[in-house]
Amino acid sequence: MKNYFKTSAFVIILAFTFFSCKKKDSQPSTPLKSEIAVKIKSGNLVSPIASGTKGTASISWSNYNVILGDVSFSGTKDGVPASPFTIPSKEFEFKDGSKADLLGTLLIPEGSYSKSQYTLNFKARTGNALEISGVYTDVNGIAYTIKFVCKQEVASIAVGEDKIIKPTQNYLVDIIMDWDKLSANITTSDLANVTYISKNSILIDETNNPDLYAKFKNNLSTIAHFTYNQSKDF
Repeated sequence: MKNYFKTSAFVIILAFTFFSCKKKDSQPSTPLKSEIAVKIKSGNLVSPIASGTKGTASISWSNYNVILGDVSFSGTKDGVPASPFTIPSKEFEFKDGSKADLLGTLLIPEGSYSKSQYTLNFKARTGNALEISGVYTDVNGIAYTIKFVCKQEVASIAVGEDKIIKPTQNYLVDIIMDWDKLSANITTSDLANVTYISKNSILIDETNNPDLYAKFKNNLSTIAHFTYNQSKDF
């Protein structure tokens, strides 16, 4: 009888160990993550409009002020759409003179990412979400001051390269604002028919030149791109 109880106890312990190990093995492992620092900076500021016999019409942007809300990363991980990762919402001011401002950091699970994009939300609780000004020079060489003001919330989607995120490495992402793309599909005819707020001064907002405003606002969604850089220090 004594041996019977010893044998039964041994069998119970063995069974418990087996099922405990099986349960542990069946639990999915938590994927390792890498830290990605996200920075924003300006790209090209000169927008060619059209060429004429006397020269090339262009807009040279110089002064800008952007208020950003949240910034999120999304894409396809190992062939499966991944849930977005977001830097918490805050009012972040990005203005001329900034070299590369840190927006925040993200923790991204390791894996092979494709169709990646970073979404920037232009959003201001009060005032303007974006204001950018410069000089428009027509084909005759006549210069006009020009300002574009957007108070509405707009999302700009930055696209870039596919990337294999490795858990042992940290990365830096530069989001580049390509201001030259702000005037995509804008023609000299568009700018020749504007309403001036004063001599040689053009304001583009919801009230002044609304048709042109709609074109500029639409272009905001595609004026950014991003690049990855492996980095030990942010």
